[in-house]
Amino acid sequence: MKTAKLVLFILGIFMLSIITFYAFNLIFTVVANHQALDIVSLSGLPMILFMITLIIILVAGWRYFKRKETDLYFARYYGVVVGALSLVGLGLSIFTGVGIYHTFVGPYVFNAYPLIMTIAFSLLILGSIGLVVYITKVIKEEKIEKTYKGTILYGLREAGLSILLVYALERLGAFVLIPVYYSSQDGAVTIPYLIQLLIPSFVFLTYIIHEYYGANRKRTFIFSCVAVGYSLFSLLYMIFMSKGNYPLTINSLSAIQQFERLVTYPISAIILYVVSIILPLLNGLNNGILLFKEKKAKKAE
Repeated sequence: MKTAKLVLFILGIFMLSIITFYAFNLIFTVVANHQALDIVSLSGLPMILFMITLIIILVAGWRYFKRKETDLYFARYYGVVVGALSLVGLGLSIFTGVGIYHTFVGPYVFNAYPLIMTIAFSLLILGSIGLVVYITKVIKEEKIEKTYKGTILYGLREAGLSILLVYALERLGAFVLIPVYYSSQDGAVTIPYLIQLLIPSFVFLTYIIHEYYGANRKRTFIFSCVAVGYSLFSLLYMIFMSKGNYPLTINSLSAIQQFERLVTYPISAIILYVVSIILPLLNGLNNGILLFKEKKAKKAE
C-alpha cells in the first residue's frame, strides 16, 4: 500500500513538473514577444494559473499533513484561496475557448486545451467548496479555536522554499521531457548538463529529508557534497566542451533555456549552477561545522 502511494506521488510530481515547465514556456513566449502582443497571448493564462494553483495545493498539503503545525482554519483558508484562483481560471478557460480560439476542442495550445482547463478548474472549484463547507461545519460543531500563528521570518523562509520548489519542478520537467527535445546531432555532448537539471530537486529533497525525516547532519553533509561536487564537474565540463563559446553546446538545449529568449546570454545556465552550488555549499558547511562541534563535544565528555 505504501509502495503504491509512493509511486502515485512520484508520478504526480512528474506530471506537476511537466505542467510547470510548460507554463514557464508559455510565460517566456509571451515576454519574448511582448512587442507583438494580441488577444491570443492571453491563451496561456489558464495553464499558468493552473500551475500556480497546483503548487499552492502541494505546499499547503505538505504543511498540513506532514508538518502538522496548522489547524483547520489554515486548511479552510487555503481552500478559499484555491477556490478563488480556480474561479478566475475557469473564467479564463471559457474565455480562451469562446473568445480566442472559438472552439474548446481545437489543437491550440494543445488538443482540447480550453476544454481540459475548464474541466480541471471546475473540479478544483467543487473540491474547494466541499472542503470549505465541511471544515466550517466541523469548526462550528466542535467549537475549534484557531491555534496556528505565523511569523514574518517564518513566512519569508516559506516563500524562499516555495520559490526553490517552483524552480526545482521547472527544471525537473525539463529533464522528464528530454525524449521530446533531445537532439541526436549534439545531444550526447550535453548529457552532464541534462543530468544537472536534477540537482535543484536533489537540493530541495535534501532539505526536506533533513528537516522532517530526521536531522542526520552526516547524511545531509554527504548529500550536499554530492550536489556541489557534481555541479562543479558539470560546470567545468560544459566550459571545456564549449571552449568558452557558449552557443557551441547550446543547440540541443535551446528548448529548455527560457531566459535565453530574452537576452543573448547564458543566464539560464548561470541560475542553474548558482542554485546547484551555492545552496548545497552553504547547507553542507553549516551541517559540517555543527557535526564537527558535536563530535568535539562528545570527545570532551
